[in-house]
Amino acid sequence: MHAQLGAISRNAYVGILVLMAVSIISALAVYVTLPQFRAWRSASTSYAVMQSALSHDGYLQGQLQSLPLEIAELEKRLNGEGVHLPFRQVESHVIGQLQRIAWKNNIELAGVTPRLGKKVDRYREVLFDVSMVGEYFDIYRLLTDFEQSLGLVVINEFDVATANVLDRPAALQVKMTIASYRIEQS
Repeated sequence: MHAQLGAISRNAYVGILVLMAVSIISALAVYVTLPQFRAWRSASTSYAVMQSALSHDGYLQGQLQSLPLEIAELEKRLNGEGVHLPFRQVESHVIGQLQRIAWKNNIELAGVTPRLGKKVDRYREVLFDVSMVGEYFDIYRLLTDFEQSLGLVVINEFDVATANVLDRPAALQVKMTIASYRIEQS
């Protein structure tokens, strides 16, 4: 009986050793070889994408050439026609544009008073207290023209009252504060 136990235990030892060897080989395959295979496959995919991009070089060149035009368009939408004006000339530019827009829309511009507002991040707020007299639809057109010629402006305050003008019975008097934001140069 002792011999049978010794034979079984020797067979069990061999089985345990074989099982351990298979487990170690499996662990090496899963934890060492598989990550290396995945890294190789990822690098291979990246290489294929880069080769594809090189074959479409004309498309990329076209995109690179169009980017400056798109940036200039975005700057114009943000800052209006005075996009490249020095900070000190912004006030006179905005007042001139307000007068031009008022004349275009049959509005009497009674007064424009510029003043500095607060600094917001890298931007300096320039405020304009504006008073004008005009009819409703003319004022509406004037407000829509602001965005096109002055860029990003915000109307902080807006007050409308009837104007006592004899020759224009439907005239309204508008008082508003316009805020324009420009990057402050150090």
